[in-house]
Amino acid sequence: MIADVKAAIHLSLTPRFKGRFITKDISMFLYECSICIENRSEEVIQLLGKHWFIHTRDETPSEIVGLGFDGNAPIIHPGESFIHHTLLPLDTFFGFIQGDYSFQLAQHNEVFIITTEKIILSSAPYLN
Repeated sequence: MIADVKAAIHLSLTPRFKGRFITKDISMFLYECSICIENRSEEVIQLLGKHWFIHTRDETPSEIVGLGFDGNAPIIHPGESFIHHTLLPLDTFFGFIQGDYSFQLAQHNEVFIITTEKIILSSAPYLN
């Protein structure tokens, strides 16, 4: 059952470069990432959490772990979508994001994880 539901959940992350700004003498690049979760299954699901890694020119990726989005754990019914927008300030013009989302089948309390593709973050318009 879990495999069927996982195959029917469609995740898309769409990055957009918003601009460059300087704070405390540090140049920052701001990206907006639109995350869309489509429930194409016949089960009600709930987003439990996210675990992202943001890679830039540094050797160590930044890690973001949290409950759902903004502390909310949305319930997504069959045929519905959930869209969230988040801002990602980076200290470089290029990087990428990749991670996992954990979900729960609402009626069965079974938890499953879906891993995203690697999404490129770039201030160059032809890469986003």
